[in-house]
Amino acid sequence: MKLNECVYFLTTRLSRELKKLFDKRLEELSLTSSMWCVLMAVIENGEITQKELSDILSIEGPTTTKIIDNLEKRGFIKRVPHETDRRAYKISLTEKGKAIEKDIFKYGDCFMKDVKSSLTDKEKKELHKLLNKIYNNIKTIPSSSCY
Repeated sequence: MKLNECVYFLTTRLSRELKKLFDKRLEELSLTSSMWCVLMAVIENGEITQKELSDILSIEGPTTTKIIDNLEKRGFIKRVPHETDRRAYKISLTEKGKAIEKDIFKYGDCFMKDVKSSLTDKEKKELHKLLNKIYNNIKTIPSSSCY
């Protein structure tokens, strides 16, 4: 196999470049792409636990905590004690978070439009389909060695 045929290499390289460019664009909102993802997950799911956020975003708990802490300090989200689990908190948008909701969507839409501008509508649909297919496949692959 050649390096530029390796899905791991291609997606990692792509992910790094996407993150760099999106982080640069989000500087205007004083956000990072990681913060944007957390805010989007909260917007899409309403009140959500930290564990649910970690699962949706496929990131570790401590990383989620760090991002939540940062967003909470900036006043975009708040932690509310979970009604049935004393150990858990639900994360929700504050009024300040709700006030930038339109900007969050606008920046995401604009960024994705630019990133996918060289693709046809059919290619965009196929790209989403294939990326999700690979992601779902990864969840079924054993971690044991290939040899």
